[in-house]
Amino acid sequence: MLKRILAGAMAVVMLAGAYPIRTQAATQTNTKVIQLKASVINVVFLLKEVFEDRYSIAEEEIKELIREKGYDYSLSMDSFYDQPSPFKDADYIRYLSAYMSCKKYAQENSMSVPQLREIPFLSYEVTEQNVKEYVPTKIPHFSQSDRILDEFIRNGDEYIMSPTEVDVYEQQMNGHYKATGEKQLVEPEEKDVSYIDIKLSVISPEDLFDEMGIDKELVGDDYERRTEMIRRVTSNQSIAQTVFINLPSISITSNAAIMEYVPYIEQLEGIRRTIVQTALSLIGKVPYEWGGKASHPGYDTIWWSYNEENGLQHGLDCSGFVQWTYMTSGFPKEVYGQMASTKAIKSSSLRPTTRDALRPGDIGVTNRLGTNHTGIYIGDGLWCHCSSDKKTVTVSKYNNFCVYYSPAEDPVNIDADVVQSYMSDEYINNDNICNNVDTQNPIYYTLKYSYEDEELLAKFISLKAKGEGMNCWAAVGEVMKNRVASDMFPETLSEAIYQNAGKEELSAVEPPEDILNVAHMVLSGQLKVLDNPRAVFFFDTRDLDNEEDEDNEPEWDSYPWFTTINNYVFYSL
Repeated sequence: MLKRILAGAMAVVMLAGAYPIRTQAATQTNTKVIQLKASVINVVFLLKEVFEDRYSIAEEEIKELIREKGYDYSLSMDSFYDQPSPFKDADYIRYLSAYMSCKKYAQENSMSVPQLREIPFLSYEVTEQNVKEYVPTKIPHFSQSDRILDEFIRNGDEYIMSPTEVDVYEQQMNGHYKATGEKQLVEPEEKDVSYIDIKLSVISPEDLFDEMGIDKELVGDDYERRTEMIRRVTSNQSIAQTVFINLPSISITSNAAIMEYVPYIEQLEGIRRTIVQTALSLIGKVPYEWGGKASHPGYDTIWWSYNEENGLQHGLDCSGFVQWTYMTSGFPKEVYGQMASTKAIKSSSLRPTTRDALRPGDIGVTNRLGTNHTGIYIGDGLWCHCSSDKKTVTVSKYNNFCVYYSPAEDPVNIDADVVQSYMSDEYINNDNICNNVDTQNPIYYTLKYSYEDEELLAKFISLKAKGEGMNCWAAVGEVMKNRVASDMFPETLSEAIYQNAGKEELSAVEPPEDILNVAHMVLSGQLKVLDNPRAVFFFDTRDLDNEEDEDNEPEWDSYPWFTTINNYVFYSL
């Protein structure tokens, strides 16, 4: 069924270049152009699948190359993951125009050309790198005796990762140690490390003609007509918000993921319990995004949405997650402010600790070339960390951490109000937290909506804004949710939706999984783009362009403008 739908969509888009260019108002009344809009949207979702497939293929090919050649896995894959989406600046509209023009020319001339899934949109180059690294070397760790002045006790071991001058200690009769005042240079052994540096790139629309085997000059006019026509029904930014947005693979409002680790929390007390509980609360609930930092403690409803400033998603990177955990656990800025990056952590005044002395809540950092990683220890060799591989917060045994810090050892000025606002035992032990919760702290599932409500909202979003991308999907969902709370509109979500769309019309809509996910996140309070309960109106500006009849303007046009997202304008009361 899906293949037949997409085949029909392709056919409509291919005919687009044959339509004359008209005014926007005339275009909106043209049935064929309305069909074009719907068809372009369907092809965009196919393009999303193609891009995801190509990325997965490249990922597996690189992993196989690493295994085959024996390259260092961590350094090589860090090079792969720690770069922005290669598709974020792609000219999607030109991709579609070039493909359809070539496809049409091929059909007219009985030629065979590749299918969309066969085109290598994503490619990569690998460069072998050979470096020397120091082998972490264990040395004794000494700490000041709390009983005898100027004497030290051996307190486990620590590791050094580069040539280091260390104090020389002499053992005393009582088993304690005294510093001799001398220094000893300890030089770790070096090892040769080979890894690959990976650069991802996408083909240009011009390259697409070569992949199709058709000279651009043969289809140039048709190519430009299609480009202009498609731009009238969508934009590159709308497509970008659809194509590479990462959405949670588990229910963002479910605490099921954390339940596995409840025993680790229950055995802890005080601030360490708070740190571990806070870290685990974010499993699967924030996207990994290179350079992403938290602006405030607690869950941020802007996470997962599209960042128009840089063309990426709002989320956290590994150090951003560690910093958020300590911030949300009530630590003062002079502590969490030193966690802005792995480099900042390693050059900070945070209390160092050793592998042998690790306690839940401590921080681990890798010490490698270039990009490094960090996470929070929860016990039994397990680390909670924001993974570029898993694309969210996860728990795993991560053996590459070799530098350790224990900010929880002597915490000062813990803000208990912050902790109380975002964490509780009920959050851990109850998967249906819907009562007695401050809705302004949306780490909780604060509203009761059924799956049927979510599906109906997803159908409505698909009907009204399927081609407008992530932020617009969320905003339309927020508007309908706001209407339920407003005295101007019906009291139930279904009534508010059916006030704007017919039951028969909606029953024919099959919302994509991404939009179902967004509807769920909006209704659960986990995703907000407008974040304005008074925003209750929206419309598609393309419905009014070049419209001279003022009677056709929407009645809410007199309300205050709130914001514009792609082709949609939102108004508030």
